[in-house]
Amino acid sequence: MARRVGLLDHLEELRRRVLLVLVAVFLLSILAYPLTEDIILRIERDVLGEYAGNVIVTTPFEAVAVRMKLSLLLAGFFSIPLVAYEFLAFITPALRKKEKKWLIIVSCFSSLLFLAGAGFAYLILPLTMKILLDVAVPIAQPMLVLDELISFVIFFLAGVGLIFQWPLAAGMLTYLSILKPEVLSAYRKHAIVLCFVIAAVVTADTTFVSQVMLAIPMILLYEAGIITSKVVYMLKK
Repeated sequence: MARRVGLLDHLEELRRRVLLVLVAVFLLSILAYPLTEDIILRIERDVLGEYAGNVIVTTPFEAVAVRMKLSLLLAGFFSIPLVAYEFLAFITPALRKKEKKWLIIVSCFSSLLFLAGAGFAYLILPLTMKILLDVAVPIAQPMLVLDELISFVIFFLAGVGLIFQWPLAAGMLTYLSILKPEVLSAYRKHAIVLCFVIAAVVTADTTFVSQVMLAIPMILLYEAGIITSKVVYMLKK
């Protein structure tokens, strides 16, 4: 009977923490909505450059929907510290001191890698868009739909941010004895091909130049993963 009450207590605590996060995201999205206009205009200027004036909407509600989507995304981003705190507060009582320390270190390192990847993606987006639109100009007038443009930018940043998690993932898999550095080294050539395939998927319909610009850092990340794996493997001995 006591065990069942304990489980119910944990579920109630989880419900309370999730509800707190949802309320925070909702309130932050309301505060973020007025900022979305300037952010969208900034994205258009940075990503599209001379083509910034070629963005259109195809339905009366599209602009509002895009701003609402972006405000929720911003609210989720700014809620990350709260989400991390609530998650750690819920799970750490069941962890040992050493495990708590490594969980915090891994979380911080993962966040930095994601931000680095998203930042890198934002840097190569303008060149990618310019190449694409310059190719289109002789045969068509570029007109970009607002919702599709913002969705593409978000997907691109998130995709590259996740790809940048590889060194951390390699280290964790090695620590769990699922992966060895020798295996990563043996499959280096296969990984290079896979990097170009992933780059082609993430960059969607963009040019080979943008795919190469993304694939090269991914290959360097793979090499970083090998180094991370070797370091973790040596520390385990």
